[in-house]
Amino acid sequence: MLAKCNACLATQSEKIEVRCKIKAKTNLVRTMHRCKACDYIFHPNNNHDVWDKPEAYFAGSDPKKFLRVGDGVRRGREYGMAKDAIEILGLEDPRILIFGAGISKDHDLLRKEGYRVYITDFINVQQSSHFISMDSEILFDIVISSEVIEHFEDPINDFIRMVKFLENDGIAISGTNMQDGSDIAKHAYIFTSGHSSYWSGKSLAAVSKRLGLEFDFRATLTKKVSPRKRYLYQSHSRRVIDKVKEYFAYRRQARSEDDYVT
Repeated sequence: MLAKCNACLATQSEKIEVRCKIKAKTNLVRTMHRCKACDYIFHPNNNHDVWDKPEAYFAGSDPKKFLRVGDGVRRGREYGMAKDAIEILGLEDPRILIFGAGISKDHDLLRKEGYRVYITDFINVQQSSHFISMDSEILFDIVISSEVIEHFEDPINDFIRMVKFLENDGIAISGTNMQDGSDIAKHAYIFTSGHSSYWSGKSLAAVSKRLGLEFDFRATLTKKVSPRKRYLYQSHSRRVIDKVKEYFAYRRQARSEDDYVT
């Protein structure tokens, strides 16, 4: 029986069983929901509660193992995403929010360069004095989320929780792996703990349109980063998304840790 898709609302979401084809995980079978209309894949049982478990933030985000996570000395992915956003908007003193910062300390590096940067998450695991609550009503010119939207269990409401921080002429950049039409049984991403949403271009477009947001997609360098990694650019303003298009007319790909890690 087909159910309503959490992303596009079409009643075309069906249960599927996926047997992992990755070595050492070939006996792993998971039940997921895949929308025939927008190709959004929802993995409802693949979640983890981080509300009162600080250790959960370290599981897949140890800066010693993952170069995308800044350690306060070495630049991570959020640093590059913020730099792109600053150049796209052309602002000298933008207000920047790292949404779902976890333990990444790229915000410290950006602050050392003189930028006004704050972080938010379910809990202040870093015990940072620059942390704000997710219930805060402060608005920002730039909202960055790296490896966050795949954890969304309620796509529309979770996106609302993020973009409510966005100024009318601001920009939100979200980095995640996206489907490319190949066999998802070979994609480790969907089997990774906590990844309850596996996005397609159609599903992210559907969510953006439902929220009245202009949007665009860009790829990153792929020396170390997954070839399926994409950045979603969202704004209340079409003029801002036009700036994104103009920016990438001169720059082939979005910044990532690959730009400064040798």
